[in-house]
Parts: sequence; structure tokens; C-alpha cells
Amino acid sequence: YQPTSKKRLGVQFRRGKSDWQKLNQIGYNEKFWSENPIVKRTPSEEKIITSFEVDNAFENIFLNSKERIASLQHDISNDPKIIKLDTVLNKYNETNPIEKVYIQTNKDVYFKDEELWYSAFVTLGSFNYFSLASDVLHIDLIDDSNNLVVAQTQALVEGRSKGSMRLPKNLKEGNYWLRAYTNWMRNFDNEFFFNKKIQILDGSNTTLNQEKAKESNLDLQFFPEGGHLVANLSNKVAFKAIGNDGLPKDVKGKIVNSKGEHIVNITSLDRGAGFFVLEPQKGETYKAILDDNSSYNLPLVDNVGYVMTVNNSSLKSINLKIQASKELFDNEFYVIGHNQNFKYYQGKFKFNDSDLIEFDIPKNRLPSGVFVLTLMDANMQALSERILFINNSKELVITTNVVKDAYKPREKVEVNINVTDVNGVPVEADLAVLVNDIGKAYKNELGQNILTHLLLQSNIKGVINNPAEFFQDQKRSTIAKLDFILLTI
Repeated sequence: YQPTSKKRLGVQFRRGKSDWQKLNQIGYNEKFWSENPIVKRTPSEEKIITSFEVDNAFENIFLNSKERIASLQHDISNDPKIIKLDTVLNKYNETNPIEKVYIQTNKDVYFKDEELWYSAFVTLGSFNYFSLASDVLHIDLIDDSNNLVVAQTQALVEGRSKGSMRLPKNLKEGNYWLRAYTNWMRNFDNEFFFNKKIQILDGSNTTLNQEKAKESNLDLQFFPEGGHLVANLSNKVAFKAIGNDGLPKDVKGKIVNSKGEHIVNITSLDRGAGFFVLEPQKGETYKAILDDNSSYNLPLVDNVGYVMTVNNSSLKSINLKIQASKELFDNEFYVIGHNQNFKYYQGKFKFNDSDLIEFDIPKNRLPSGVFVLTLMDANMQALSERILFINNSKELVITTNVVKDAYKPREKVEVNINVTDVNGVPVEADLAVLVNDIGKAYKNELGQNILTHLLLQSNIKGVINNPAEFFQDQKRSTIAKLDFILLTI
């Protein structure tokens, strides 16, 4: 057998250099393994291997020097409880489809009495198809005190609309919100309406106002991964520090128990967020004491429960580790993975003699977007939940070029636009183009766009500053920063 790569094997397991990754690159020579006399397979082995060859699943199931094994689940699609869950989900999706709105504006910063131009996109369902359900779009301009300044309605044609809004002359300089929604969306939480922050300047002011940091009281919140602190189990606890001005604050301090004994240090890592690992004791209470001597209580400790720890740093798979109190070892439980109420993963487990269940979920069949893992008991009651983000980098590739290098005033400008998928295959697209004078239109390149809104912001509550930052690359640091946000919402 001649490998296609000269990469050496046997290196200690660490990200990017493990044996299974190198074996994937070397490739699987089916002819060699079928003809090699050393390899002897039983009929059962032949059946299993053939089934994996059909699904191209060899790269998703591996053993390595740490004796981890990827998820190898039996088919539970005929499980009565899974069938019932599917029936409920399908019925809910049929009667409660998800509608989303995205508004593209010509600028992010305006002057009073200026025209705000926009293009609107309305999608329906888990796959973000253009919505045919709504025919009216509501667009509001709201000030920082949540007062309605301007209200409009626009007709929707196959999920698309466009228009403009004249900004009143008497507006005060400051920050405003552009809000958009359909009548159908009003049946749900209004936190899922489209919201975009814009800045309006006085006509005599040509510089952007910089938000000044304000002295504020600190709010330190704790978020055990999966939802609960469970006694005698290793818990990952995220935290977030914000002021009453809504801005993140950096903090340092320590975690102590009820006796004042030091347990672990804490330091915020990004946007006021961080994490620590704690193994709480039954009947014990904990609090954080910061360097300024302020203190904040941690959530109470549950005596019995499950702890679900998720590692989303790999580009190939999601790693899950599940612990449980000994009282639950004989109980069966389910793990369901879903995106916008559409199920993509299901597993049924039981601890038996093991005190830890660990498995991987391959990402190659998961859609990009917010992915939710829910741990349910045998009665399909949710006991633990974890939100994470999948970015498979399958967005469109758009290239443009202007036909001429220079144009006369009001001369017709021709622009060639080429749209393909990541493999270079041409794709039909519905596009909106913004044209502004150079130097006269501020644009935050890391701000909200249609990709960040449809895949991320519209699926969670709260505001994410500079969301496009998390779509720039797939570095571990980028994934970790977004994970902090999803752990603390």
C-alpha cells in the first residue's frame, strides 16, 4: 500500500496534528484492503464496513491515542418517543413557520432631513426561502427612549420590497433604531423583530459621535453550561459582566465557598465574558468576589442532574461529554440536535457502568446557523440545553468589476457581477446594490449584514456588537469568542 502523503504518523494527539486527521489525508485504498491477505473480515464486519463506505463515513469515526471514539449511534428513528417528538415538531413547524425580515440601508449614519433608502428581504421557514405568506411590511424608526418617530408600511411582493424614509428636521442628534416586522411576526416575541442601530447627526456636525464610557453599577451574571450547577460533577460556568449602560466590563476576581475558602480565579476574556470550571459540593453555596471587593452569588447547586459539556472548536465535529449523578446512571436519555425546529441529530444513551459518555457529531451534514443540543429524559422532558453556532463557510462568492476606469458626470455606469457557490458553480441570486459617494457614507464592515442576521442574530435574543467579526474566519479564537456570547445569552 503506497500512501498519497509522506506525512509521518505517531505524533501526540493535539489539534491539527492527530493521527486520524493524517490518515484522512492519506486516504483509504479500498482495493488494497480487500486484496491484502492479512485483513480477514467476518460477514458482520463486511456488512458494517460496506454501510460506512456507502455513506463515506470513515472520516467521521475514528480512534486515537486518547481512546476517544466518535459517535456510532444505532438507528432510533423507530423509537416510539422519537416518532412522537417528530410528529410534534412537524405539526409545530407547519402551523408556526418562522418568518424573518432583513433591511439593507444605504448608510449607517445620516443627517437630519436626509432620505434613508432601504431594500427589504422577508424569508419563511428553516431554509430562509422568500416568504409568500405576508404581503405587508411594517417599518418603524424609534429613538433611544423607545418612542416611535416615523412609521411606514410597504407592500411585499414574493418576499421583497424597497422604499425610503425622510428623516424629520426636528430630530435630536443621537442613536436611533430601525425596526421592521410583518403581522405574522407579531404573534411571537418582538425581540425577534429586525432591529438596526443608525446614527443621526445635526447638519452642522460632520463628525461621528463617539459613545463615551459611563461610570455604572456592575451586573455580573453566571451561566452554568447546560443550565444547572450539579453537585460533585465538573461544571463549566460562563460569566458576563455588564454595566447599567449596557456595555461590557472587564473584571477580575475569585470564586469562594460559604466558608470564604478560595476555589478558583476568574478573569474576563472577551467583551466582559469568561469562564471557569467548578466542582460544587452538595449543600454548598458559592459567590464571586471581585478585585473591588464587590460580591455576587452563583446559582444554587442541584443535588441531582446532568452536566453537558460541549467543545465546538473543531471544524469537523462537535464533541460532547455528558456526566450524571449516580442516581441517574440506570436511566435512558436522549440528545437531540436541531436548527430552527428542524432536527439534524438524535441519540439515545445509558450510562450503565461508565461515569462519562463522550461522542462526536460530524458537522458536514449540519447547516450553518444556531444549533441547539437538548438533553431529554425518558419522558422527553428537557433537562439540559446548549446553544452553539455552526459555520460551514458555504456562503456565496460575489465578484464585481466596473466596465470603465473613469466616467463623466451622470454617465451610465456598467458593473459586471459574478455570483457562484464555494465550488465556483454559477448561482442565480437576488441582489441589492448600494451606491454612495466615497468618504460621505460611513459603513461598519464588522456590523450587521444579511448573513449575520438570518443565520445568527434573528435566532437569539439580545444584541451582538460587530457580528460580522465572527464570520471572517474559522480560527479557534473567533469560534471561542462567539461561544462566550452563546453561553451567556
